[in-house]
Amino acid sequence: MAEIGAKRFKITLMEAKTLSWWKSRRARIDMEPPYQRRGRLWSDTDKAYLIDSILNGYDIPKLYMADFTWGDSKLNQKKLPYAIIDGKQRLEAIFDFFDGRITLTEFRIIQ
Repeated sequence: MAEIGAKRFKITLMEAKTLSWWKSRRARIDMEPPYQRRGRLWSDTDKAYLIDSILNGYDIPKLYMADFTWGDSKLNQKKLPYAIIDGKQRLEAIFDFFDGRITLTEFRIIQ
C-alpha cells in the first residue's frame, strides 16, 4: 500500500488474463473514466494492423487497468470493478474485432 498525501493506493501486478476473459467482462470495464482521453481515434486500418500483430504473435504494448475490486476510490465514478488506464484504443480495436467490425483484408500468418 502506498500513500500520496491522504490518498492510499495499491499497485500490484495482476495475473495475465486472456483477451477473451476481458471480452466476457467488457460490461464491467469503465472505458471512459474521468482521467481517460476520448476513444474511437483509430481508423479501421489501424485496428486491423493491431489485430494482425496479435494473431502473428508480435509484441504489443501492455494494457493497464485499474482494479477497483480491492476497495473504493473517488476515481471509480461508475462503480465498476475495472477501468482502463492505458490501452483504450487497443482494447476498442480488440472488442471491435471480436464483434466482427474489423476486416483483415491483407492478413497473413508470418512463420
